[in-house]
Amino acid sequence: MLRSKTDQFHLDLAIGNARIVVTMSGGFFDLGGETASSSHVHSHNNYEFHLVIEGGGRIETESGNYELSSAEAVLIPPGVVHKGIIICEKRSIKTNFSFSLERLGGKGREDIYSYLNSAFGGLTSAVVLPSAGKYSDYLERIFIDLYSASPYAEHRLRSLFYLFITDLAEDIHPETLPHRLEEGSSNYLGRDSYTLIKAIMEEYVTRNFQKQITLADLAAVIHLSEKQTARVFVKNFGITFKQYIKQMRLNSAKYLLAETDTPLDRIASEAGYLSYNGFYKLFRGETNMSPAEYREIKKRKVKDNNEKR
Repeated sequence: MLRSKTDQFHLDLAIGNARIVVTMSGGFFDLGGETASSSHVHSHNNYEFHLVIEGGGRIETESGNYELSSAEAVLIPPGVVHKGIIICEKRSIKTNFSFSLERLGGKGREDIYSYLNSAFGGLTSAVVLPSAGKYSDYLERIFIDLYSASPYAEHRLRSLFYLFITDLAEDIHPETLPHRLEEGSSNYLGRDSYTLIKAIMEEYVTRNFQKQITLADLAAVIHLSEKQTARVFVKNFGITFKQYIKQMRLNSAKYLLAETDTPLDRIASEAGYLSYNGFYKLFRGETNMSPAEYREIKKRKVKDNNEKR
């Protein structure tokens, strides 16, 4: 996440084969008070989202004008000439951000772009969302993390925007997304949401498996309960959170043993083990050999292969 000299924040998200760049200004939350505020007439290349949290407002576009009251939002697609939001009530609070959408190249990526583009790409005029309370909750949490010094802040921002954008796509064009799983239950998550949460989980664990992270830490990042997080993790990866962490640490240790001359105690630390004795015991239990024996076998194989060439 970068902050430019113009006091703008940019968050670059990659979801499958979709790239989303979110832009937020330093005045992300605007407390209008008694003073009306208005933007100049303009259009833009991004999608622009405006939400009235309290008070009221008005958005003027080339295809019509829209009166907005508390908990109402509007999405303006690229190329639409508009003016607003004009806030005209006491204690008015509004927020806005913009985002772009593009397809990423490369094989093996899940085709999330098609779903998002089906929802957003065909819009030719502004769309009003009359019941936008959940977006207010998202954006208030985003605002807090935007200025937070927490090491988890950027991960939370990413997960919140993943969910925000996909919820928005579904509300605008519900028929473009896959069928739901466990619809109607309190733990309901759509198939597309499972895909996105898997990407968040994978990124978080990959970056932090050397640390002593817990299921509670991961649950805080994706904003689910520990029970939900455990269930979704197994559904996505086929093993439990603890088993996945164990596998990541073991694979990291194997790589360092085979490809580097790093001392054994340092490998234990870099792979996320609290002590060398614990690392030794777990490694022998998984491989039936000590770390030193594993290193020797791998080095010997490399030497033998080189001599045969």
